[in-house]
Amino acid sequence: RLHGAKLHGEYALTRFRGGPDGDAAADAAWLLVKTAGGERGHGTPDPRRARSARTGRTLARVAAEEGGA
Repeated sequence: RLHGAKLHGEYALTRFRGGPDGDAAADAAWLLVKTAGGERGHGTPDPRRARSARTGRTLARVAAEEGGA
């Protein structure tokens, strides 16, 4: 169960092994999926209020600083 700044509710974390033969030493990819029993979100956030949990920057500011938009 997560109670963070952005994620709330129940999630399932699944690991996918990397490498063509499932080599455990290879890099692994992770998939985080909200479970059916978890709390539902309130839809798409207002883009003017959606900010990075780490830096507090808006998506527009991140894009501008990275040369995207």
